[in-house]
Amino acid sequence: MSHIAKDMMTKKLITVEMDDSIEKAATRIVEGNVKRLPVVNSDGKLVGIISRRDIMRYLYL
Repeated sequence: MSHIAKDMMTKKLITVEMDDSIEKAATRIVEGNVKRLPVVNSDGKLVGIISRRDIMRYLYL
């Protein structure tokens, strides 16, 4: 039995835009119960990923 990526991926993607605040990203991570959050530009193109760890490091430095 072979699986492909689309069988394993999250169907409803939770994202944050590049210019959104760290607080907004943290809220989306908590409310979405996810560990990582894709960061997109105004065109919806993926430009990076922010994690819970990234946020914690930023807030407590």
